[in-house]
Amino acid sequence: MAFYNTFANYVGDDSTTDFAIPFSYIKESDVVVTRQGGAVSYIFLDPQTIRISAPLATGDSLKIERDTSLSEKAVVFNNGSPFTAGQMNTGFNQLFNAMQEASDTAGSQLGISNDGQWDALSRRITNLPNPTSNQDAATKAYVDSAVLIQVEAGGSLTRGAVARPLIQILRDTPPSISDFGGSGDGSTSDTAAARSCLDTYGVCYLPYYKPGTYTRATWYFGSEVRLLAGQCIIGSERKSLVKQAAGDNVFVFREDRGGIKNIRFDASAQTSNDVAEVTILLDTTNGWLQDISVENVEWGIEEDKTTLKNGYNFISDIPHASNKIVGLKVNSTKVWGAKGYPVYFTQVFADSYFDRVLVDWTRQSTTPTVPAFSFVGGEGIFFDYCVAQGWGTVGSGDPGAHAFSFSGGSALGMNNCRGDNVGGNAFRFYNVSGIELATPIGSLCGEDQFVFDTVTRVSCTGLYAGGRNTLSGAANKSGLYFKNTSRFNINISTSENNTGDGVLLENVIGSIVSGSIGGNTGFGVRESGSSNYNGVTSATLYVNGAGNGYFTGASSFIDGVMRNSGVGSGYSVPGAGTSW
Repeated sequence: MAFYNTFANYVGDDSTTDFAIPFSYIKESDVVVTRQGGAVSYIFLDPQTIRISAPLATGDSLKIERDTSLSEKAVVFNNGSPFTAGQMNTGFNQLFNAMQEASDTAGSQLGISNDGQWDALSRRITNLPNPTSNQDAATKAYVDSAVLIQVEAGGSLTRGAVARPLIQILRDTPPSISDFGGSGDGSTSDTAAARSCLDTYGVCYLPYYKPGTYTRATWYFGSEVRLLAGQCIIGSERKSLVKQAAGDNVFVFREDRGGIKNIRFDASAQTSNDVAEVTILLDTTNGWLQDISVENVEWGIEEDKTTLKNGYNFISDIPHASNKIVGLKVNSTKVWGAKGYPVYFTQVFADSYFDRVLVDWTRQSTTPTVPAFSFVGGEGIFFDYCVAQGWGTVGSGDPGAHAFSFSGGSALGMNNCRGDNVGGNAFRFYNVSGIELATPIGSLCGEDQFVFDTVTRVSCTGLYAGGRNTLSGAANKSGLYFKNTSRFNINISTSENNTGDGVLLENVIGSIVSGSIGGNTGFGVRESGSSNYNGVTSATLYVNGAGNGYFTGASSFIDGVMRNSGVGSGYSVPGAGTSW
């Protein structure tokens, strides 16, 4: 759109008083002069120049514009009266000037751009009301003060009822414990500060450094912090340090959708195995718990990975007769030893997931006596790349210190998990229904590497069981021990160097074993008790001290087996204690 220069804008410089009029006009009253800073007094020096009474200040502005009057005609013609060219031009100029002014006014206002969008010409839009519909424009005041958000577990931001201006969230880190008086000095309790931050914003950030310094903070919790629905504790990516007080828990979940992320725990003040001193406790006393997340946590060691700060219990629940835990996620977590239960649960159910969780006893000075991963009951739990590794020298340790122990429950899945050099079993399943294992590893453990006792429906591929018969340790310990078990299919990658049998079947019915089994002190595969209808197929049996196989059950079979004395195929063992 063309502009006709019916106005001019000037900026003050503390010295200029004379300003040009860039347009023609009919009379002086059509020239309007306004100043941003207030009223202005001026005179006409000549038809194209005005002078104001005082210099225009820096930062102030002056506008000179033409506003042709349309309230009356500039020239009135009467019948029979003579008229001149000047009178005609004046009459036409009144209309012409007014049209130019209207065009310039329209062109300098909010309009439609060439692409069909509203164009404010880089000017602010003022005097807007507060928006009422989703597509309404909003003022700065509304965005700064009226738009509220809720920070939920996991860090997602959604509009809600927790009063925190959106602009503050966009500019800052998550709400910090330091803003509520947290000291991080390692001796003053920060529980009240964390509680206030959680109650206000639903999230509490624990900085890596103490407020106003570059000294690492130690956030000390003299009493437990209860996490309510949707509340979460978040530390620095370097893992903020939290120190536990003696005789109390640190973080307790009693409601859904809570989370803990990026925390390093000093649990050295723990004094007992009691549930009242667990670092992270899931309390189902008041009902079911859903969608609890623990991510990128380390427990019981300093950043130097040498100085232990462990105690008795890292994470556990409170047993309850009917209430369950559903959707528990524990990811990228390391537990550096424990004098009690590192991981202990009794009520974990569907859609629960343990991913890359490590329990490491190798640097612990006291002998572990309980399992690293202990689950009593539960169903629908999956483990991916979880590891427990043992204590002391090879051949030592308490027989109760299993890597993984499951008692009761159903529907367990494990992928690429392993137990090494623990005093007990690498994997122990008792009274469990429905187990699926993919490439599990049990090696150098003090008891049988794998125990399946009173279980049904077991499927396993790529299993490795490596024992201690070339080292010191307990005698007569098998690679795999099946007892009172039925309906399993075990594909063994290798079961070797065990002080007992490669595979021991005691009171086992209707199961199949295949794979490579050799170098064991006892038999490669042995039946005992009232075992029947079992088979060994597609297997390689070699250099087993007592023999490659010993069968006592009726209708057991050996098919497609390579053994050190030749190839056996189609064997039917009648149950008379036959060796082969």
